[in-house]
Amino acid sequence: MSVHPGVTVVMPVFNASATLAQALNSVLAQGYGALDIIAVDDGSTDDSREVLATFGSALRVLHQSRKGPAAARNLAIH
Repeated sequence: MSVHPGVTVVMPVFNASATLAQALNSVLAQGYGALDIIAVDDGSTDDSREVLATFGSALRVLHQSRKGPAAARNLAIH
């Protein structure tokens, strides 16, 4: 059996409720044992927060006012 190294996925999210669950399920289906998903809601005005909440402890969710994807990634790595 091969051992996968730990993987961190940083996902900036802005008004992505239509495709967010599919994207997160795709990441979770990759089969990595040590998987850390950090989603940064970048001031979404749609239902993205609610979609993120349905994943519970499978990911960490951070929130910020709208600053763009680069700022969202920076928040995740700090």
